[in-house]
Amino acid sequence: CRSSEHDPSSNFASSFSSLSLSLCIMSFLASAYSYSEGLQRERPQVVVAAEPDDEDSAYVPLFRYYVNDGHFYTTNKSELGSNGSEGVTCFLLNYQHPDSEPVYRWCNSKHGKHMYTLGTEEFGGLADWVNEGMIGYAFPPGSDKEGTVPVYRRLNANNHNHFYTAFADEAEACVRDGLVDEGVAFEAFFGVPIYRFCFPEQNKHFYTSSLQEMEAVRENGASY
Repeated sequence: CRSSEHDPSSNFASSFSSLSLSLCIMSFLASAYSYSEGLQRERPQVVVAAEPDDEDSAYVPLFRYYVNDGHFYTTNKSELGSNGSEGVTCFLLNYQHPDSEPVYRWCNSKHGKHMYTLGTEEFGGLADWVNEGMIGYAFPPGSDKEGTVPVYRRLNANNHNHFYTAFADEAEACVRDGLVDEGVAFEAFFGVPIYRFCFPEQNKHFYTSSLQEMEAVRENGASY
């Protein structure tokens, strides 16, 4: 129940709670970065949780919905609107990086559930699975690209529903609840990464959200 009276302190408490949560997420994501030998970080990097609306953006959000007793994922926010929305699962690349692979969406013609896989090997050629097209690009498990996190896949054998999450604790909780552990589906971005470099001799900084640009600048010896 909600009280009809407005507590002025509630705005402060809510803002403080949101700020604390944001700082915790930023701290966790910063700790997940690695760096190459011979290149030193100036400060921990930050991944910004954002939802780019620009179709030309290098990143595309994978939205999660809970509908019809199961989860559904799409990069098209207008496909289901806000009904059953559970936010963003991860961010896929909107272009093909040399080390990335296409992520495809599949629909089972018998029970109507969906799957999301790297490449077409897992379901390509199977009569019951219909390829609904590519939704973006991600990296194979174990790639450990800068700023990426594992996206775990779990199966509810009772209703054929697959669940995807970038949170290890959520994935572990699903297994404790009886879902089948199907490992890591792929590696993607938890948010839009902002990479920072320092050029000490010029006393300048450089920022980019482009993975390819970051790799090129780092290869030229910039402090990361």
